[in-house]
Amino acid sequence: GDPDIMMNDSGYAVAVWEGDLVIPTPDNLFFRVIIAASRSSDGTWSPVQIIRQDDTLGFYPQNASVAVNESGLAVATWGENYDFPSDASFFRASFL
Repeated sequence: GDPDIMMNDSGYAVAVWEGDLVIPTPDNLFFRVIIAASRSSDGTWSPVQIIRQDDTLGFYPQNASVAVNESGLAVATWGENYDFPSDASFFRASFL
């Protein structure tokens, strides 16, 4: 959910979005993750990659966004809220 995509003038693009990672266990644990993929200027998309995963239950990423410059350097940003052990909010970033 909550996808964002940016493309530079050369046709290079980066997309980011929120998702769920399900770990098959008797309880089917799931964790929220931030996922990214890039598109080369020839139109070929890369495999998706998890750029943020937290093994702490109660982790909620939100509002993923991305920017890419003419050199193809991209940065993804998002907010994180934690329910446990305390209410806390963070802003995170990752270069792609």
